[in-house]
Amino acid sequence: MNIFCMNRRLCYEPTFDIISRCSEQFKNVSGNFYVYTLPQKFDLEIPSYINVSDSDTFLESIRTLPNIKVLVMTPVGAEYVLNRISNEVITIYENHCNYDRELRTRKEVKVVGYSGSQRCLGLNPFELKGYLKNVGLEFKVLWLEESTTRKEIVDFYKTIDISIAYRIPYIRKPHPPEMKGTIKLTSPGSFKIPTVAFPDCVYKGLNLDCYVKAYSIKDVVNGCKLLATNKDMYETYSNLAYEYAKDKHIDTIVKQYNQLIN
Repeated sequence: MNIFCMNRRLCYEPTFDIISRCSEQFKNVSGNFYVYTLPQKFDLEIPSYINVSDSDTFLESIRTLPNIKVLVMTPVGAEYVLNRISNEVITIYENHCNYDRELRTRKEVKVVGYSGSQRCLGLNPFELKGYLKNVGLEFKVLWLEESTTRKEIVDFYKTIDISIAYRIPYIRKPHPPEMKGTIKLTSPGSFKIPTVAFPDCVYKGLNLDCYVKAYSIKDVVNGCKLLATNKDMYETYSNLAYEYAKDKHIDTIVKQYNQLIN
């Protein structure tokens, strides 16, 4: 069995962690787990899977290889791929960062945070920080880079009370918005931290109700203010976010990968 993982986003080691936990299973069936690139030659008689992550780069090549099955991160991504190729498509969500299942222990709701790349935040962070300060809230950012570790992200979430995700829809080849995941909801949600987010096509396509919707910077500020001042609202959305994140733990995702070899 071959599993080719096209995940370039190794900011908090998700791919290598999956590999390390699955590797013995793959060795038992004479399989391999490749990262980044396809080998020049491989046996098409062996069942093979390609995890295309958030990219559609390889779809045209896969189209001519019916024995290859495609792994995507959401049912929205699955629909996108099935509209373009006839290969079998399997959905395996991206695991969140909270391996130890830690929960938020902070008593007050004072800090709003964003963890992610700069290009995925469709707001001016300096402007947002000023608006949040005007309503009594602090704003902090963890810009993710290739060197950022999972522990750094976990430690960051331990210091915030509300997360924001504002990935406005745009086409950046070869990363269509339909191929994105929901980790901006699941990682904070795993700590019982609610998120104020722009309802991008993945969230809308999954009919998610586990976050506070925002269509502008004003909506983001108002959503954060409501969460900070309304205890019942905060508890409702933190619980909804937590329930959605529970089955995206790495242990669950590893089981799904292991089922591919059975």
